[in-house]
Amino acid sequence: ADLRRAILSSARSASHGAVLTMVSKWHRQKLPVDPLVSLAGLRACAARGVWDVSSALLNDLEGAGFPLSSEHFELAMRACDRKGRWQEALGFLTRMREAGLPPTLPAPQSAL
Repeated sequence: ADLRRAILSSARSASHGAVLTMVSKWHRQKLPVDPLVSLAGLRACAARGVWDVSSALLNDLEGAGFPLSSEHFELAMRACDRKGRWQEALGFLTRMREAGLPPTLPAPQSAL
């Protein structure tokens, strides 16, 4: 509960590095998937270009049975865009389309 609170607090203050560090700790401790923690992690990944962690967060959410939204995929694509990982961004766009989720206008630009 304390780690969750710290992650969400850091996310509100846009402390992306702190969020990523704590999300990694959450994962190492094998704590249950939490959709708000994962979303905070995805936002931090998008800001810092940490595409591989964003992929793991999406997979964890999906594996735990949480529904993914366009925002989840778009954040992952932004992380890819920051690091020039076009193939990975295209993969997220493909998964998004396969899930029947409509992209917002800016999202596909990351994958093109």
